[in-house]
Amino acid sequence: MPGWTTKDGNQILLKAIKTPGSGARFPAGSAVGYNIATDDGMSIRRFNAHAVDHFAGVLDENCAADGLVHDNALIAEGLAKVQFLQHALSTVGSWARPVPGRTYMTYANFPTGIILTVDMTATPGEVVYPEEATPAIVNIMPNCVMRKLVMYADEFGDGPLAADADGVIAGFNPVALDLVCTAADIVAGGGTATLDVARNLIARPVTNTGDVAAGTVTFVGTDAYGAAATEALTFTANQTEPEITAMAFASIATITWSGVDGDTATWDIGWQNILGLPFLMKYALVPYPDKVSLEVTAGNYGLELTPPTIAASATVIESNTVELNGALTGTGAGQIAGIGTDQGDGKVLIELPY
Repeated sequence: MPGWTTKDGNQILLKAIKTPGSGARFPAGSAVGYNIATDDGMSIRRFNAHAVDHFAGVLDENCAADGLVHDNALIAEGLAKVQFLQHALSTVGSWARPVPGRTYMTYANFPTGIILTVDMTATPGEVVYPEEATPAIVNIMPNCVMRKLVMYADEFGDGPLAADADGVIAGFNPVALDLVCTAADIVAGGGTATLDVARNLIARPVTNTGDVAAGTVTFVGTDAYGAAATEALTFTANQTEPEITAMAFASIATITWSGVDGDTATWDIGWQNILGLPFLMKYALVPYPDKVSLEVTAGNYGLELTPPTIAASATVIESNTVELNGALTGTGAGQIAGIGTDQGDGKVLIELPY
């Protein structure tokens, strides 16, 4: 087996790299694949049609194709500068893939475990190289490990509820309770303090907005796992437009206003169609095949053509969210079946890197 060591925080394969004796040269930045037809299984070559399946890594040093075993470094995990064929969709966070028969990569519209960390859309169809002023840089995920999440309708009973701009509490006057609304106050007012699923919240001044002060509305509650979650929304004086949390809350303990300019403004607090994902992600990637499955009619699932909007955080679980293009209703049409790859039975799967 080849030896492993660490270089600049990346996992680097340092030896037992055998190249074909074709006379061709493999410069730094080449994406290379295993030649599985050889006895040792470690020979490096250009790609055949199975570009991702046979991916070995990216050369960090020049390597001559002379049929010999080299100790030249091969980045198999972590950041790497690569030869890259630019594409109109090759933006930060998009998938990248090796091109069969070549040593460069390009945009991929399916999960590969190789993520582009810079925009490479300037000149579609043009190959850039590592030594150029703006090289392509990819992040090779560890062993292309993927987190998988199936979001079935029956997992939520009738499915996530429709967005409700005043489902938490309607027409609330912060002055009435000394600027703090508790979960008990929400329930007493006929609202919901425990949401059906973790989701983003919305706050909006609705009447007498001249009494809205410049300041914050702070939510304190829990995330999908019951851990404490806090987020403050910032408002300007006399603001009339709503603000939406970036985090997904499963429950609300308190809502606190930093101040008011008068005692007559009222507020609506509710929830959005943005749902919390139950794991951490480093990148906000669109799941292949960029479609979402929703229940069109009872028991009849159809795939949307518009991909969901995904937010990612590698450190804060409640900041990992997905917003579907289609509206949710909780029952019947608009009920979520899932997001991601079509499984052939109307249920779908999302695959994202952790």
